[in-house]
Amino acid sequence: MFFLFNKVFMYTIPLQNESELDRQMLQKDIHWPDDRTPASRRYGDIYFSSENGLNESRYVFLQGIHAPELWRNKDHLTLLENGFGTGLNFVMTCQAWAKTAPKNARLTYIATEKHPLSPTDIRRALSPWPELDEQRDALLAVYGLRSQGYHHFTLLGGRVTLLLLIGDSAHNLSGLEASVDAIYLDGFAPKRNQDMWTSEIFRQCARLAAPEARLATFTAAGFVRRGLEDAGFRIQKEPGYGAKRECMRGCFTGPSSSDLPPWYHRPEPLSQGRHVAIIGGGIAGLTTALALQNRGYQVTVFEAEASSMSQASGNPAAIIDPPVTGGDTAEAQFSRSALFHALDYYTAHMPNAVLSRGLNKYPARPSEDEKFISFLSHPPFPHDFVSAGPNGAVLFPECVSLRPPQIREALEAHLPRTVKSRITSLSYSDHWTLTCGTETTPYSADAIVICSGPAATGYPQTDTLPLEPVRGQISLLEADKLPSPPEQARCGAGYLVPPVEVAGKSVLVTGATFQRGSLDNTLRPEDHEKNLATLADLWPEAGPHLSSDCIIGGRAAIRAYSPDHLPVCGPVPDMAAYQTAYADLHHGPRHKTFPVAPYHPHLYINSGLGARGFMTAPLLAELISGFIAGDALPLPRSLIEALLPARFMVRALRKAP
Repeated sequence: MFFLFNKVFMYTIPLQNESELDRQMLQKDIHWPDDRTPASRRYGDIYFSSENGLNESRYVFLQGIHAPELWRNKDHLTLLENGFGTGLNFVMTCQAWAKTAPKNARLTYIATEKHPLSPTDIRRALSPWPELDEQRDALLAVYGLRSQGYHHFTLLGGRVTLLLLIGDSAHNLSGLEASVDAIYLDGFAPKRNQDMWTSEIFRQCARLAAPEARLATFTAAGFVRRGLEDAGFRIQKEPGYGAKRECMRGCFTGPSSSDLPPWYHRPEPLSQGRHVAIIGGGIAGLTTALALQNRGYQVTVFEAEASSMSQASGNPAAIIDPPVTGGDTAEAQFSRSALFHALDYYTAHMPNAVLSRGLNKYPARPSEDEKFISFLSHPPFPHDFVSAGPNGAVLFPECVSLRPPQIREALEAHLPRTVKSRITSLSYSDHWTLTCGTETTPYSADAIVICSGPAATGYPQTDTLPLEPVRGQISLLEADKLPSPPEQARCGAGYLVPPVEVAGKSVLVTGATFQRGSLDNTLRPEDHEKNLATLADLWPEAGPHLSSDCIIGGRAAIRAYSPDHLPVCGPVPDMAAYQTAYADLHHGPRHKTFPVAPYHPHLYINSGLGARGFMTAPLLAELISGFIAGDALPLPRSLIEALLPARFMVRALRKAP
């Protein structure tokens, strides 16, 4: 069963300066020499045959991979295209796949593209074939690119995922984690664009190829054939389409390979239709549950409280708050990726949850002033996504404030099974058994994802993970007692959200305090005073009016943080087995041959989201569900390794004397 979010899941990872993508997309490379066939000025080549591009693509690519026989008995097909271009191969493949694939099957289509076309040019290029209008319109309904890197879209009833990699093909493919059943090589002609036909590209195709993966390409160049054969493909020439003499088809016969170190090896996937238990009904748990349900799993959410999203994600308002951080650290790259995905996730699919647009972010302390100035001089974002705001602020005009109750309502409407139980123990024997301390009948599941914030370490399987509880208290202020509040959210040492209605009153939400190690969610008067003092700095006009008389309530909740400020997301390692398997890791990875990662079977965790849960949860949900399904992962390998729970043990073992 698939639930359709009608528009887009998208997120990006800046792998190069985004201004380069801005420049490329503003530079009109495409032209129409015969008013019908698109061509590239940069490479001096056409995008498809002027005779009949659709028939050429069907012959070269669909027949070349032996479709539809390739997917007739598959519940999930993954296809890689090097050279997305006009999207012709994508929409053509979607049409053929939808007609002939099993009813509940899924298609993951991965494509690279260095010079993406505008939606207008894609529409024009595909307009000669009205039989593709449904697929073309579905693509254009979600197609939008903010930066270089990975972009993820869901379309056609949730059955098709498009993972579009913008930028240098070799670079993007080298970070991709996927197992592909078929490959289209469709760059411009080798003589025109040699970068698309290198030995490194062929090596990456071989690394990503599943056993017996099919390959098709329009070219018959000798060095391409030799390069593919050297990489492990069996290649044969076939008659070409139209005036073209030959093309090539192939099958991967080489040995399976992976660049992943064994201690980060991917776990075995879980077959579609099995039962996954989600422990924790906060924003991480609900988004994870929905992502898994969309991939065809049966999902049950176990929530210890009376209602979902009643703990750290239970505030009446929240903000999408990107860090003001440049550079290419894992934390900076992941934050930017999560930011773009979250904005599209909420604004496209839950518009009623959007409270306001625009965020003015101020330095939290004087020592940050120079960092903000440097950030504005070289922002790692598209040119129109960030600008200078008032009084030294950085303005993010597209960032939003959110209404969590509406988010909960939208998510729960599509999750049929929620159990109000506190899971106290987990045990595994062929399947997982979940025990609730107050109930005599245990629950069972084929897989578990622990999404319970600080409580995630409350099981023997996870109790060594370094997640720290941090208490945060917000204050609710009666808006009518204060001067006209800002229309955009403000953030610095604390934050202020524009008025939201709570129990019939117009309320301002401000906070939050930060106390490490505290599990006490009792409201503290002194924390209200801290919040008022912080608010006076963010909103000086209100300073004379701020007093305890304005406070009409508050909330305190406990969040989970990791030592490196990144979430903990992925398969749960068997720590004792890791200690044994990698005891010699401090000698270096070449010292000996190590076994693959020993994980607890089908046990995962999604925690440590800290104060940015609403920003990071939608992307982490896709990562977790990709792990469980064995699907292409939506982040490059470097970021995946930075999020895995095993990273802490691996770092410790590397440093061991």
